[in-house]
Amino acid sequence: MTFVLDRAIDFANINPVGLKIRHWIPAYGETVNANIWLQGPRDGHEIVTQRGHDYLLTYTWANDLPRARNSILVKSLEDGIDFLLMQDADVWSSAKHPAWSLVETAIEMEATIAGAMVGMRVLKRANVQPARHGEIYECEKIGTGFICIDVNRVRAWAAEHKAPFFAREYRDDYGSVAAVGEDIHFCGVVRKHGGKIVCNATLPTFHAHLDSDSLHVPGVRQTAERTAAAVAG
Repeated sequence: MTFVLDRAIDFANINPVGLKIRHWIPAYGETVNANIWLQGPRDGHEIVTQRGHDYLLTYTWANDLPRARNSILVKSLEDGIDFLLMQDADVWSSAKHPAWSLVETAIEMEATIAGAMVGMRVLKRANVQPARHGEIYECEKIGTGFICIDVNRVRAWAAEHKAPFFAREYRDDYGSVAAVGEDIHFCGVVRKHGGKIVCNATLPTFHAHLDSDSLHVPGVRQTAERTAAAVAG
């Protein structure tokens, strides 16, 4: 059983019995919201002490998100990781152990992707379609604000997938107007290979500087409840 906070570590053969769970944060300028470092120990306690699995909370300096997401997924495939959690550096949850909750959701729902509902700053809606607060359900697509990827399910078809897992699609020939983000593109890749995408909308989430009425007021947070209310309204 191992709980490691490190940027780079050889994960192979740490625990031959338990699951190998990597919790990764893409961090602009190595900046991560302090609430994530408060959340991490709760997740680590549940996963390591209570469940007997290995847990690595790690981050990467990321200014090219598609490349960073592809790199950590490929590394996780190579390292024998079972579950890869991706959590944006400005998103966190006040749940008791949200990372383990997403792993459990992926296992129980047999999903390639299990994600939490997170509010979006620009579009003023939830990052999942359809949005059904308070439920755990199969969805069409979900953003990568806070997700769990079943790496073993990806590993089953990764060799035949001769393209990036995460890629942005554009509306124009210059690549200046985005049509599809890298996270939604990944959802399409998963569905193409017969995978299931699930939303756990029972987890309360926060997105820094987000409010349904005043989006850019520093320190204002929005929970999944308020996200769902904004969608419904």
